[in-house]
Amino acid sequence: MTRHAALALATLLALAGCTEDPTEVVVHIDAEMNARGMGARLHVLVLDSDRNEALSKDAEPPAFPAHVPLFPRGDDASRSYELVAELFDASDHVIGRQRAIGSYVAHESLSIRLVFDDACRDMLCGDLETCIAGACTDACFDPTPDATARSVPHACGANEDGGTLPDARTDAPPPPDGGASDGGLVFGPAEPIAALNAGGVDANPTLPSDLLELYFNSSRGGGGDHIWVSRRMLVTDPWPSPTQVAGLPDGATEPGITADGLTLYFTMPGTVSTVWATTRASRDAGASWSAPTEETSLNDTTDNTGAAQPFDGAHGITVNSWRPVTHGLADIWIATRAGSTGAWDAPMNAGDLVNTGLIDMDPHLANDTTLFFARRMSGMTASGTGDLFVATRPTAAAPFDSVLRIDELSVAGQSEAGPWVSADLRYIVFARQTGTDWDLYEASR
Repeated sequence: MTRHAALALATLLALAGCTEDPTEVVVHIDAEMNARGMGARLHVLVLDSDRNEALSKDAEPPAFPAHVPLFPRGDDASRSYELVAELFDASDHVIGRQRAIGSYVAHESLSIRLVFDDACRDMLCGDLETCIAGACTDACFDPTPDATARSVPHACGANEDGGTLPDARTDAPPPPDGGASDGGLVFGPAEPIAALNAGGVDANPTLPSDLLELYFNSSRGGGGDHIWVSRRMLVTDPWPSPTQVAGLPDGATEPGITADGLTLYFTMPGTVSTVWATTRASRDAGASWSAPTEETSLNDTTDNTGAAQPFDGAHGITVNSWRPVTHGLADIWIATRAGSTGAWDAPMNAGDLVNTGLIDMDPHLANDTTLFFARRMSGMTASGTGDLFVATRPTAAAPFDSVLRIDELSVAGQSEAGPWVSADLRYIVFARQTGTDWDLYEASR
């Protein structure tokens, strides 16, 4: 990835000899005081009609306000664009995301002004959304002649559905079709999270979308697994020592926290392992978890483990299951439902690329199109044969069409398992086995 001291984007469109004004929209990106102080890198992405990158650039350190001029291909004012700006701190974690979706007015130079609000710190809103004054709202804007006033969004219409957007052109042509959804980035060195590792088994990490809590199962203290949690005030803070989650039955393991942090799925071992869930009304200090209930729509007569409902707005959940299939051992399954509550539809197998004759396990959907998981090559032993993989698909309704091993995190002679990855695909927490111990590690990109 190319990084620059300042973000200066110039147009390729020369209008010398033309008497008409250019058709353009300039997106001005600014930040409030605390966001400016914490921001170490600004990344700007512009998507074309096929959701491919028309522009991907960095400013390190960022210079505010930044100005990004956009021009429609062929000077066609009916075209649209989507711009996503992300602000990273010194640890390269996302602390803010701004998005603008809009269109042009023929032969007019107009503006959209986005601001990284201090109140929006660590709020990573979903698709078609941006954050204003501490709340997620629609990200569709009508550009105006005023470059100084903050732009006011409106509800996104039929042409702004996040699916097919007409081409936008910036200072560079779009790259060829294809390429990784993460821009081809690789994770940096994985570091153990010392405050969370106690010897024995510390594994299966899971986080809400704000990255301020980390749940995991641990064998510390004896008596089998229990679920523990570490809480921090800022995403830049190191993880502090954990505490055991109160109100869960002995043996509860393999946690999966929802993006809002209000529902916790977990596995209960028994004659067969089953998926259970507990909820809480808020994340305020002292808020207690409800009495757990079994997720009967996810369980059958075989082992079902490691359920995780992963990202904001997700109506899908992943689960490991030993129910009868043609692939052999444990498989990864995905269940959906029409809304945010109620019973899940019958789980569907994740497909032949994801599931093999080996043990495919520990699934985590980082977003609609990207599934991280672990694969054991020769059984559930301390043989150092487990690696991390990522599968991708073009849409949430499509089958997975690519599976790759995450080479930089899969170490020869060791096993890796239980990956959890942020929705922007830049931060990962997982477990690594050395000898008989499992420890938690983190890495970023």
